[in-house]
Parts: sequence; C-alpha cells; structure tokens
Amino acid sequence: MTDAVLALPRKPDNRTHHASSLPKLRQPLWPLDLHQIRVVAMDANVLVDLAKSCAKANGAEQSALLEQLHAGRIRVFISHQDVEPVESMIHPGVTIERIERSMEKVASLKPRPASDWQTAWRTHLRPWMHVLDPTGMPASEVHADVMMRDADDADLALIAEMLGVDAFLSRDGRAFAPTFLPVLPSVQHVGGQSSPGVLNILAAWRNESRVHQYTSTLALPPAVVTAAVKEGIHALSRTTKVHPALLLIAGVALGTVAFRAFPTDSRTSLKRSLLAYLDHTMEIQQTLEEQTYDRALRAWCELPTWESATDFRIIAARHLARARRPVPVATLAELGGVTPRTAGMRLRKHPGLFREWQCGLWSLVPCTAELL
Repeated sequence: MTDAVLALPRKPDNRTHHASSLPKLRQPLWPLDLHQIRVVAMDANVLVDLAKSCAKANGAEQSALLEQLHAGRIRVFISHQDVEPVESMIHPGVTIERIERSMEKVASLKPRPASDWQTAWRTHLRPWMHVLDPTGMPASEVHADVMMRDADDADLALIAEMLGVDAFLSRDGRAFAPTFLPVLPSVQHVGGQSSPGVLNILAAWRNESRVHQYTSTLALPPAVVTAAVKEGIHALSRTTKVHPALLLIAGVALGTVAFRAFPTDSRTSLKRSLLAYLDHTMEIQQTLEEQTYDRALRAWCELPTWESATDFRIIAARHLARARRPVPVATLAELGGVTPRTAGMRLRKHPGLFREWQCGLWSLVPCTAELL
C-alpha cells in the first residue's frame, strides 16, 4: 500500500441528516439489525491514545469506540503482554499493567498527569478488552517476522492472524510495517495529504453502524405488517382450503377498493405520508462523497479477506470471535470436521484463548464487562 493510494479525500461537509446526528447505537433489537460484529486487534500505543481521549471532559460520553462496544457492534482483542503486571515508574513498589506504565512514559512529556489516563483506561476501556494469550497456537510467518523485530508485539500479530480480524490498529511501524499488517501514521499529514487518526476511523465505523441501525428501525413497521398479513393469509388458507396466492390477490383487490373509497383528501394525505417516509429513509443514507471518505479511512486499517483456515483451533477461534453468545461444542466440531469430544479436548489445551461454559458451550475468553 502506498501513500498515494491511501491519501484521504476532502472531508465531506456535515449535513442535517449526517450519520453523526442519528440516535446512538444500542443492542440489536431484531434480525435485520444484526450487523456483523467487527473484530479488531489493537496495539498498546492506540489504546493509550483512546485512554487520553476518554480522559477529556465528556470524552467517554462522546467516544465512538465505547458506543460501539456497549451496543455489541465491535469486539476488541489485545495481547496479554500489554496488561502484564509491572512496577510503576512514578510510584515504585506499586504494580500496574504494562500499558499503564506506557501512559506514565507518554505523560512525562505532557502537562496532564498519567493518573487521569489510567483512571479512564481502568474505568471505561479495560472492562471491554478481550485479553488473549495464544501460547501453544501454531506459529506463522507473520508471527516469526514480528518476533525478530519486536518480541513484545509478536503475540498480537499471531492473535490478529488467528482471529482473522477485520481491522488492525497500531502505530508501531518498526514491528508491523514490513508485514501485511497495516500501520497508522504517527503524523497528521502523509505526502502532503491528511492522514487518519484512530478517532476518525472509529467514527467512520460508528456512522456506518448508526445508518444500518436506523434504516433497520425504519423497516420494522413494514416488516411487522407484512409478517402479520402473511400469517393471516396462511391461517385463513388452512381454514378455507383456498390457495394462499388466491387469498393474497383477493386481499390486494379489496385493499385497492377500500383505498379508493376513502375521501380524496385522505388518499392524498396517505400518499404524502408514504412519500415522506421513503424520502426520510433515503436522506439518512450516506452520500457517495461520505462513502468514499469512509472507505479511504478504513483502508488504513481494514484487512482483506483472510485465507481459509484448516487448523480446527483457528476455525473455532474465528467463529467464536464473531458469535454473539457461547456456541455448542457440536457446532464447532462440525465446522472443523472433528468429533465433539476431540473438539473439547483441543480447546481445553488453550485456556488463554477459550472458555468452557456449562452444557458444552464455548466462547473466547470473555472481557470483564461480559461477566457482569
């Protein structure tokens, strides 16, 4: 990927129905709102930036990442190496996570105390992080390549490849740039063009999800009416022994007659309401300019389709990373072409990755927020 390819176009102007003005994301309410979970691997340097952002006034309330995490639209995975216990630089004898010590190093060059960032990390971000330890998983060329340059980041590279992540967020060019893993620039401009920040990318993802959610909400009333009519026709067909297609034709004919029986003003009002409904649905869709800008943003971190896995453990990990609830071992066994007993035995060998629940259900190691 070259800078020319990844140059950002001009940011579109805000408009009345811009995605950022739509209602905040929530947990999916019905099937059409089940947008696929975005699986993301994040490096410590990006997490420090997000903690700094959350530490600002109203930062947590405005966080595009937290909005997506709370609504189950995104799932973030980090390496166990980034949260290993280490001694604080500021308070000797006090044990903190390695990422918190990174905050102390960065804060030593800033006027803001590291404690604010650490508090934001512990309160808002850490509970939603899926911490994985891929010990025992088969090493890859990418893992070996990163290991030679920065052993501390090798496990994150393996996690990204193992899960087949949709996006990879890091600024560590020394560790990742020579591989296929993308690296965000550490400067605001690349080749004279604007370069994206982490917050810009997260906002693009959030806007895409907001449009999907709002559109699916607008589609709910017609879907409910259609389902009710369908069920009614089939129920009537079972009673009258008349083919459902004939009943549908009769229903449409009766509906047309009934509509024409309405006063002219009522028919006009109904037509206007329908047109306004359709216009509003189109207005909240992203414009071509907005879609182009968001695609350019995502190109900095999103990855192409991964090669199909043959190792059962990787097949299971990729499936579980996108599952909304624990999955039966029989389902995983069928995906991997093994017996349920074999599947369970293989998954139990990796407690840093997989969690077994009651009734033969499995998931990846959950984050703290999912256990509450």
